[in-house]
Amino acid sequence: MASSSADLTAAIAATGLALGRELSSEEIAQIALSIEPTDGVMIPGVALFDHRAGTLHESLGPPLLWKSWQSTWEGR
Repeated sequence: MASSSADLTAAIAATGLALGRELSSEEIAQIALSIEPTDGVMIPGVALFDHRAGTLHESLGPPLLWKSWQSTWEGR
């Protein structure tokens, strides 16, 4: 589920911002890949990303839109 990749991406981006620099997706990917294989959570939208080489093979479109709702049921 990409939890370690998401954690690394957030930590790297936050460190960059704390140092006064907004890192690009490519820079974040290269730093993360120096630590461990990572997926492309730092790439906007849906992408085909090589988790070991860090190359973006293809952008597959914009971010997915999710709709959700919550209903209540009183059990009657």
